[in-house]
Amino acid sequence: MTKKIISIFIILAMILTAIPLTISASEPDTVYISISDDSQFVTDSNGTPMAFYPVTLDELAEIDLSDYYLDGYAYDADGDNVPELTALHLYIYVHEIILGLDWSDVNVSGSAGSIYFAGGLFGFSDENLRYDLNGAYPAVDGWGLTADQIVLNNGDFLNIAHYTSWAFWGDSTTGFHYFTDSQGNLNHTYNTSVNEELELGLVRSYSDWMNGGAAAFDPEIGYTVYYGTAYGVPSGSTLTDDNGLVTIAFPSAGTWYVWTDGGYGMENPADIVSAPAFATVKVIKAEAEPIDVFVTVADKGEVVMANEVVTVTDLDKSGDFNVDEVLFAAHEDAYDEGAQAGYASEMTPYGLSITKLWGDDSGNYGYWLNDASCWSLADTVNAGDSVVAFVYQNTEVWDSYSRFSQDSYTAMAETSAIVTLEKAGYDANWNTVFDAHKGATLKIYDSAFNEIASEAYKVTDNGDGTYSVIVKDIGEYTVAAYDNATPIVPALCMLTVTENPDLVYADAVEELISAIGSVTIFNYKNIYSAREAYDALTDSQKTLVENYSILTDAENSFATLLADASDADHRAIYEATGTYINSLGTPFVGSVGGEWMVIDLTRSGYDCPEGYYENVVDYVNENINDKEQLHRAKSTDNSRVILALTSAGYDVTDVDGHNLLMGLTDMTYLKKQGINGPIWALIAFDSHGYEIPVNADATEQATREKIIAYILEKQFEDGGWALSGKVADPDMTGMAIQSLAPYYETNTEVKAAIDKAIICLSEKQYDNGGFGSIDGICSESCAQVIVALTALGINPETDPRFAKNGVSVVDAMCLFAVEGGGFAHIPDAGINGMATEQAQYALASYFRFLDGKTSLYDMSDVDIYTKDEKAADAVEAIISAIGTVTAESKDAIEEARAAYDALTDEQKTLVENYDTLTSAETALAKIENDIKAADDVEAMISAIGTVTAESKGAIEEARAAYDALTDEQKTLVENYDTLTSAETALAKIENNTKAADDVEAMISAIGTVTTESKSAIEEARAAYDALTDEQKALVENYDTLTSAETALAKIENDIKAADDVEAMISAIGTVTAESKSAIEEARAAYDALTDEQKALIENYDVLTSAETTYSELTAEKELSFFEKLINWIVNAFNWVITLFQNIFSF
Repeated sequence: MTKKIISIFIILAMILTAIPLTISASEPDTVYISISDDSQFVTDSNGTPMAFYPVTLDELAEIDLSDYYLDGYAYDADGDNVPELTALHLYIYVHEIILGLDWSDVNVSGSAGSIYFAGGLFGFSDENLRYDLNGAYPAVDGWGLTADQIVLNNGDFLNIAHYTSWAFWGDSTTGFHYFTDSQGNLNHTYNTSVNEELELGLVRSYSDWMNGGAAAFDPEIGYTVYYGTAYGVPSGSTLTDDNGLVTIAFPSAGTWYVWTDGGYGMENPADIVSAPAFATVKVIKAEAEPIDVFVTVADKGEVVMANEVVTVTDLDKSGDFNVDEVLFAAHEDAYDEGAQAGYASEMTPYGLSITKLWGDDSGNYGYWLNDASCWSLADTVNAGDSVVAFVYQNTEVWDSYSRFSQDSYTAMAETSAIVTLEKAGYDANWNTVFDAHKGATLKIYDSAFNEIASEAYKVTDNGDGTYSVIVKDIGEYTVAAYDNATPIVPALCMLTVTENPDLVYADAVEELISAIGSVTIFNYKNIYSAREAYDALTDSQKTLVENYSILTDAENSFATLLADASDADHRAIYEATGTYINSLGTPFVGSVGGEWMVIDLTRSGYDCPEGYYENVVDYVNENINDKEQLHRAKSTDNSRVILALTSAGYDVTDVDGHNLLMGLTDMTYLKKQGINGPIWALIAFDSHGYEIPVNADATEQATREKIIAYILEKQFEDGGWALSGKVADPDMTGMAIQSLAPYYETNTEVKAAIDKAIICLSEKQYDNGGFGSIDGICSESCAQVIVALTALGINPETDPRFAKNGVSVVDAMCLFAVEGGGFAHIPDAGINGMATEQAQYALASYFRFLDGKTSLYDMSDVDIYTKDEKAADAVEAIISAIGTVTAESKDAIEEARAAYDALTDEQKTLVENYDTLTSAETALAKIENDIKAADDVEAMISAIGTVTAESKGAIEEARAAYDALTDEQKTLVENYDTLTSAETALAKIENNTKAADDVEAMISAIGTVTTESKSAIEEARAAYDALTDEQKALVENYDTLTSAETALAKIENDIKAADDVEAMISAIGTVTAESKSAIEEARAAYDALTDEQKALIENYDVLTSAETTYSELTAEKELSFFEKLINWIVNAFNWVITLFQNIFSF
């Protein structure tokens, strides 16, 4: 009945994904709540941490406060009703709905406006609660708001912390931890890509919260941040830096969590007073390369895309592809107006659904992937997949999905190809089944999907779901099946018509051979695929394969590559993988990502990762029982941790007071894991020759003899071992050999068993050198065989029992290596954690064998130290790493000092090179003193700046300071050249100033310019012109010189003008009647002079005297003229009078 209900639900989901809903895709208004108890978050009934736990406001609206005898409205700080959803609604919802508790158990005082919880809230026994809203204490006017006063809005987050200790009330550091984004904003959700570094800040809130003070956030420095795919189960951890920042690169896609523990107080360092931090990180794969997918689209029974190859891009950059991306790409390629016009989808409560297909927005759609109905458009699609989408043609009975039983058929021209048409239906349990479908109409289309002429083909319905198809002409065709009477989604298949159908099979093999490409150690799968396909051909078909020589050449080349694969190639893979593992951070305790990582590193020459031992101590204290067992049934947990700690030199008999060997002393307990438990217990005991402790409470005391006997008892007739069944498994056989190897030379029964097992392993080796357990060759099986062989002193690379056909088990395992480090589980897959860890310790075992070292699990070469010795050794290594002390040694010295100071007094006494640290500190202090002195001088030199005459004091001070340094300090002054250049520049300036001053003095000496100043001016001019341009720029009275030159030129011009006029005056001579022009010219020349020039005329009186004399000479002549004129005028007047008298007498 349950299966039927589930199947009905599946069918309903299929229908719903095909019919779009008009429900809004917008996210509902949501608030978030975090609840922590001391250092950890409370979890709901499903184990989900109550850390930024989402609750919708619609869900809170279902809470009626009156049902809980509380006022139906909240009150604000003024006592006024506010009909809003509050923290009180949220408390009730979380308490009852999420945590499944009874509200009646909560001790509530008050009913509205001042709700107080005295105990019982969220199951806490008391009221030791602190809370904040959006990172700050909710308060008004200094008074904290109670639950019914805190109004909630979309996006708010409420953080509630319960503390066991009451110390938080009086501790100044009480508060909350939060993660921040790159902008420093509080955030609890982040997005990143695989292996991309994500930087987070960690802050701790401090506030005068009892008085309603504003919150302040300080970065947490040196604080442990955990991360993993499940809260409380860390995959790793890291420390915040000096700025409170951490950088984490997540190794795989999916949802990751980042969290911290709660914080201890300042005044109360033994008590938790600050809540933990939490964030969710969505990690997506790197954007995937485009893939090709086959797409068919039918619009109401008509095929509009016929199995066309569509290149799909990773639109959402999720690292993979889905149906939505395929259909978008198909419309973009083939729909006339592109995907924006022809296709649409949206998120509904039933998943990502189509809202428009091929321009149709009726909502009647369906889509299948690889002949299976999809759950939603988000279903994953891989390269080469086939997607069929359709608009239903019949919405009453709905079209049935149909297909041909084969994707392609082959026939010779004018010969029948029998094709089978199948229609999807459901069995009694609602599982999809395909039954033969008869009565359909088949049409034949050419390569462009144009229907060929009806006379060119013939289709016969055989009445049983098969159809005989005859096509006349050779070519590639598409067969499409339609049925309007019984609506089906059109089905398509390819039909290749040839003269000889064997050509099709031969062509397919030729394509596989062509796809081999360049032969490398990593692409053997292409060669094997081509060989397998070729061998499956008939003899006649093989003769048609024209590029067979390429296959044989590739096989030969690949064999040569394997045969020539040198230890240097293997070592490069070994070193790259070691580097990769070493970059993964601190291992935790676990079968993957834990102890094998430690063994990988320590047995490959790396140090044990810092923090691992502390993780072991924590794990042991949390999980160990009174029998010193880490797990109630799996003894291998003890064995695995023993091996890791031994490889790192830790004392396994005292892990914070626990003896892990004691947990392996009961044979009954060891056998709970079948053969696995005793094998690994024996490997653990023998790893460092540990004595098996006596366990008086054991059901059966474990001894080496009993363990060996049990392992030998479980050997199969074929010589191997397995966890179950009767057929040897190479993994378990390899492990059994590893456990028995130390007794091979001393125990005849063991020797005989191992010899038989070696034969078994050799027979189980594949032709390509590899081994596999269940699903074919895998790297882990190869790894166990390599460890087993090297433990016996057998070279797995050269021993003929395991190096066959030029291929060894080491070569085979290295085929799984991923470029850049790491190993895959199966060929061509990505990095796999378990495969990487086992391959690395196998290579460590192999190279330890080649280098003459002890085997992987023979850890007698490791010195075992107590916890104190280990701590002291670690500090000694840090001190030794300081080396020659330089200015750059400060961080190393401070790290060494901090590490030393963190030791206990007993541990400090074990540090033998402490004097090296103090000497380094003294040397560093001297270097820093020298640097300080040199820096001070450098600053004085830099302060000189551009050199001017005023720079003299600064230059002399810098010189004096430099000369006062020691020779060592002087070598640290990097700008000494600046000082000497400044001194040179100053000397030049002073020389220029002296030259300029001399010229200025000569110019000043000119004084008032007179005719006698000429020599002084010319001397000054000559001196100025002899200066350099820089010196000339310093002459401040140059204008005085040019003014003097101008004045002198004017004086000389005035003298010349005056001299010329004096000469004209002197040229008048004795005044006669002919002297007029000479006098007038002299007068005109004189009058044209300036006043200053006139003052220079010394014979001006000669001019005026000549003018007087000439005037007197011409006076008498002028009088005679006037007398004659007067007589003429009188006579003329008399004539006129007489004339008038005569006229009037008439």
